[in-house]
Amino acid sequence: MEEKFRKAMVQNAQLDNEKSALAYHVELLKDKIEDLEESLALLQREHRDKCRDYENLKRLSNQLKDDLQYYKHQLEERDQLIKVCNCYRQVELGFMFNIFYVIPFTLFVGVWSSHRRK
Repeated sequence: MEEKFRKAMVQNAQLDNEKSALAYHVELLKDKIEDLEESLALLQREHRDKCRDYENLKRLSNQLKDDLQYYKHQLEERDQLIKVCNCYRQVELGFMFNIFYVIPFTLFVGVWSSHRRK
């Protein structure tokens, strides 16, 4: 009976040691879970911030694309106006050439030829 009691005491001591070791292990796991939960919360906040930044950049990119299209269109219109103005300028230069060179020359030739006939 004493032997059984001694074995029971040794077994209780072993079980108590295992229980303490397991309790310590449980506390370590709880600490690890707490750390992971904090990391998760931080990562979720960072993810939310990154998503917000992404949406802002996407909106800005779309605005810049729209602006680019608008300015390209403005440049095309400007180029068309330059072409039209150059055409008018050519006509105007031709008109000015006629007024200042051709007509006076024609008049001069007419006057000169009539003067020569006399």
